[in-house]
Amino acid sequence: MRIAGQICCNCKVFLPAPHTGRETYCAKCSPKRKVYMHFMLRDSWHCQFLEQDPKTSAGKPLTLAAPEKIIELARRGGAEMKLEDLQAIEYGIQMGRGSVWLNLTEDQYRKLKKIR
Repeated sequence: MRIAGQICCNCKVFLPAPHTGRETYCAKCSPKRKVYMHFMLRDSWHCQFLEQDPKTSAGKPLTLAAPEKIIELARRGGAEMKLEDLQAIEYGIQMGRGSVWLNLTEDQYRKLKKIR
């Protein structure tokens, strides 16, 4: 039922119809902020964060030393980490640039904005 989208994948509460046919959160458990993270390899990995409209900056860019940190950042940021999502991130790392949508909690979003 969880995989079919009939119950919340976090708290197991029944969800109203229509069902999505994929794992879904209820309104209480759903992440509140969607942020676009773009990463690019120059001398090191540069990550830029954008609001949901992909034009407005959502925080100060980060510089990371290792590509494994990008995967860890995506995982902590609530990005979907199904096999195809993980492969897309890894492909972006191989190409030297890529992006991923993060689903941040309000606290994570505030910290990202504060870095600025």
